[in-house]
Amino acid sequence: MKAIAIIRQSVPILALLVLLMLNASGGDDEGNNPPPPAATSAVVYVANQASNNVSAYTINGTTGALVPVAGSPVTAGGTTPGGIAISSDGTMAYVANQGSDNVSAFTVNPSSGTLTAVPGSPFRAGNTPLRVT
Repeated sequence: MKAIAIIRQSVPILALLVLLMLNASGGDDEGNNPPPPAATSAVVYVANQASNNVSAYTINGTTGALVPVAGSPVTAGGTTPGGIAISSDGTMAYVANQGSDNVSAFTVNPSSGTLTAVPGSPFRAGNTPLRVT
C-alpha cells in the first residue's frame, strides 16, 4: 500500500482527525502537503471509543465512499481507544487505549488492510495514552 489514511473519532463529539502516512516521499505524518492516496491502496481506520474497537474501510477511488473491510471492526484490545499510528512500511498498526493505559499492536494485511492482533498485545503504557507516533 502506498498510503494509509487514519481517522480518530472522539466521543461524545464526533471529531475527525485525518492523517496520511505515506510510504513515498512528499508528505509527513502531520498531513502536510501529502500526495493524494492511490485509489486502490488507501485504508481508513477509525478508533471507536464508545465500543472499544477499530473499524477499517477501503476508499472507493471514484466516489470516495468508505467500504468496510472484511472482519471489521476488531476489538481494540483495551478501553477508550484514541490515537492510531501506522508503521512507515505499512505492516503494523498501533492503538493508544486511554481507558486501560495500554497500547495495542496489530499486523496489517497488505492486500486487504485487515488488522490482526499481535500475540501478547495489548502492552502496558503510561497513564491515559492519547496517541502513538
